[in-house]
Amino acid sequence: MIKNSGNFKGAGLKALEARIRALGKKKVVVGVPASKNSRNEESSVSNTVVAAAQEFGVPGHIPERSFLRSTLRENKESAVKFLASKLKEAIVSGDGLNTPFELLGEKMAGEVKRKIQSGISPPLAPETITRKGSSKPLIDTGQLLQSITYEVRDDG
Repeated sequence: MIKNSGNFKGAGLKALEARIRALGKKKVVVGVPASKNSRNEESSVSNTVVAAAQEFGVPGHIPERSFLRSTLRENKESAVKFLASKLKEAIVSGDGLNTPFELLGEKMAGEVKRKIQSGISPPLAPETITRKGSSKPLIDTGQLLQSITYEVRDDG
C-alpha cells in the first residue's frame, strides 16, 4: 500500500497541489451583480433594489417572493454533484481553473431564470395585475430577469 505523507515531490505533483489549492479559493456568486445593476428606464431604483424587495419582501407592501435563495436551496445537492464532476475533469484535463465554476454559474443562473418564468408565489394582487397587464410576478419589463447572472470570484 502506498502511504501519502502529504509531502509532494516532483514538478507534476507540486503543480497538481497548486491547482487544487487554487480551486479551493474560487467561488461562484449567482444573482444581480453590480455590473447588471442599472435599469434601462428613468428610475432611481436599481435592479439590486428590485431583486432584494422581491426576494425578502417589503412589509406592508410587497410579499416575499424568493426566487434566488429558494432556487439555490432546491438545487444545492445537484449543484454540488455537478461542480464536483466538473472539478475532477478540470484537474485531470488541465483546463482553466474558472471553467467548472463558470459552468455551474451558467447552470444556476438559468435555474433562477426558469423559476421566475414559471411563476413565483404568492400571486399578484388584483390591482397589480390590472396595472401591469399580467399576472406573472417578477416579470414586468424583463430587466430583473435579464440582470440575473453569475460571477466567479477568488475568495482569499
